[in-house]
Amino acid sequence: MKKIFLFCILLRIAWGFWSLGFDHPNEPYRLLEPIAHLDGFSASLPWEWRDGLLSTLSVRAHREVLHFVSLFGLSSALAQLTFLHVVFALASIFTWIAVFFFSSHLGATRGWAILAALSVALWPESLYHSTRLMDYSLEAILLSLALLAATRARFLPWAGAFLGASFFIRPQSGLSLIALALVLLTQPLGLRARLRSVGMLVTGYALSVGALGLLEKALGGAPFLVFFRNYLHFNWSQGGAARVYGSDPWHRYLTDAAKYYGLVLWLPIVGLSLRTKPARQLSLLAWLPFVVHMLIAHKEARFLYGTLWLLLPAAVLGLEGLRLRKSVAVALGVCAALGFVVSAERVSRRFFLQRADVIALAKIGQVLDPGPGMVEIVADPVFTPVGFLLRHRGPVCYSGSARAEERCTDGVQPAFRIERDAQGRFGLRQINGF
Repeated sequence: MKKIFLFCILLRIAWGFWSLGFDHPNEPYRLLEPIAHLDGFSASLPWEWRDGLLSTLSVRAHREVLHFVSLFGLSSALAQLTFLHVVFALASIFTWIAVFFFSSHLGATRGWAILAALSVALWPESLYHSTRLMDYSLEAILLSLALLAATRARFLPWAGAFLGASFFIRPQSGLSLIALALVLLTQPLGLRARLRSVGMLVTGYALSVGALGLLEKALGGAPFLVFFRNYLHFNWSQGGAARVYGSDPWHRYLTDAAKYYGLVLWLPIVGLSLRTKPARQLSLLAWLPFVVHMLIAHKEARFLYGTLWLLLPAAVLGLEGLRLRKSVAVALGVCAALGFVVSAERVSRRFFLQRADVIALAKIGQVLDPGPGMVEIVADPVFTPVGFLLRHRGPVCYSGSARAEERCTDGVQPAFRIERDAQGRFGLRQINGF
């Protein structure tokens, strides 16, 4: 069993070195580009950043880490990007550890707790998302740390603190606080002990949010109440993302979950995650955000990945103690195997996603003239972290930008143009006259 876990660790490290492309525009747009902007490079910032809907703490923390590793030679854009992917991959290991210890804490036997952890470690989609530089990756890691802390009563304030930190990544993390509080209320303890546990959890959460909010203000950002107010105003009063990007049917997330797990969703997860107490309590942490997000008009799969991974170990724990007939066991095994194949096929299609573009732009940045001449980039900045990869301090315009203030102005001759060649590869071209 240790060899299997070691194999999963090595696989994630390798995946961190190779999965340099971006699966969603938010991956480079909400982390790498703001880092480039804070470092003085020309970058396109997300509208949430401009309108005060995002906390700056996560970006600042990543920036400080990159500044630190640059002292040891990891100063190029490609080296730092690879470093971040590997760190995210290694940090995802906390999800396995949390599943094992939290499942054991809830009453699962050691063998079933190990199997539950393996389901997270081995599932292809979990491997894929382990290196994504997304808000849900950080949310999953912080939730894992919270679950680990919740296995000891004296560490419950730390569990709340980890969830409080995730508030500054996505305000929806409060749903995990509610779910974990409900789990604590169902523990086989006296009423006073259960209420004290919830109180310690909420106290840690409140202190974490307050301290990080003060830190945000001290660093020049908006206090958490301001960006939370802006967030609520945009999504509640103004119709939010549903008005801008459209709404989705109520069953959209069922389809997304089916893609994430393949055919394993329908029988094992929905049925077995409700059969035993450890499975019910573990699945509550995933189902509560799932159901709440189903009620929101605009839906994106990334909103769920921070908690959705808990459904697999919940299904595994649902098998414990059940006396299955051989035919039923075989049917469930086939269902899980088909789900694994479906998930693996989805991952294989995204394995080298945009990797060539990232490497090409990073190499261009190493030879690009840092002078004052304007650089025209024939690409959409939302999908390409041009600021982080090029590290250009001069003026930049984007031929593919949807925003007027970023588009190249007619009559303005750029000094350089970055565009794709006939083979679809990014290249640098100097304009005549410069």
